[in-house]
Amino acid sequence: MIKLGSTEIANVMLGTTKVDAIFLGNTKVYPILDLPAVEGVYVYHVDKKFYTFPEFQKMSNHSISQVLGYAIIDSIGSFLLPPKINNTSGYRWSPENFDTFVVPDVGIGADDFNGKENTEALYNTFRNVAGSSKYAAGAARSHTPVPIGTNWYLPAIGELLIIHKYQTEVQDYVFDTFGFNYFGYKAFWSSTQQDATTAWLLDQSSDTYSAQPKRELNAVLPVIKLG
Repeated sequence: MIKLGSTEIANVMLGTTKVDAIFLGNTKVYPILDLPAVEGVYVYHVDKKFYTFPEFQKMSNHSISQVLGYAIIDSIGSFLLPPKINNTSGYRWSPENFDTFVVPDVGIGADDFNGKENTEALYNTFRNVAGSSKYAAGAARSHTPVPIGTNWYLPAIGELLIIHKYQTEVQDYVFDTFGFNYFGYKAFWSSTQQDATTAWLLDQSSDTYSAQPKRELNAVLPVIKLG
């Protein structure tokens, strides 16, 4: 947070335009989210606070309109997921057999946690090839609305594996609270490339991750890194 003396500043303005985020180098200094201390799954509410699902379900208005996202808090990495995703459409990872040298080839996918950097590099490479939203990274990056002043991105495979640890919990809570299947049944692309023709994906139905042809049509899970 930013304070003027002992008073917290709720909004930062540049002229008449509200500033969503301020960075000092690569470090975000505004706004700073007060993340839960206990690992698990949380609702990120429109009041900009985190609640467990049981806490949220007790609120007088616990409709999905009150949700900015679902937070996964983990000691290795914490992430915000959108309230609802398009889990039926499929996207190619890139044009067929397109070997992009802007992201590294990763032989052991689980070692990659650089999803945001990968996404920006892929978006900038492919947006002039055939439209930024036609491929997985562009589809994730263009997801709206954006709740905390930074773009969504396509997670690296290491980040997807962290999220996968909490998949059943998220799925059960969302279905119990809102009545829909959050993750669906398609595999999710990561932003991690293996080589010229393949990239890493997570198949949540079989609890496996593998490198598959970039021309395959798979789903995307936009995320924002927390903390």
